Amino acid sequence: MRVPLIAILLAFLFACVPEGTDWQVSEVKAPAGEGGEPNLFVAETGQLYLSWVAYLDDTTDALLFAVWEDGAWSAPREIASGTDWFVNWADFPSIAAYPGGGNVLAAHWLAKSAGGTYDYDVHISQSADGGQSWSPS
Repeated sequence: MRVPLIAILLAFLFACVPEGTDWQVSEVKAPAGEGGEPNLFVAETGQLYLSWVAYLDDTTDALLFAVWEDGAWSAPREIASGTDWFVNWADFPSIAAYPGGGNVLAAHWLAKSAGGTYDYDVHISQSADGGQSWSPS
């Protein structure tokens, strides 16, 4: 009988935990309201970012993000919004930080450009102040 690979991996994982290690689970309040397509990004500085698409109404989406600070998520900040976005489980917006540890961020999202199902353009916006303000795409 073949043992499933996941069982072997789990056994190996649990065998690697040092004795006396205590694990604690804490509930963290998510900053996102109604929306989807969450994405986590860790900058080279260790800063953790969460981006997601908020569904503002039947036709308008917004790309929001929050930063993990002092054990909690910051208030959400908007990067961009639009009524012509192309969003699904595989094609979702995201945020990233430029290397070097500065405050320069970039974000991207897709917007429909014509009538075809897959007619869309990639929009990119940048922030030089840690996400307080964003360039037009």
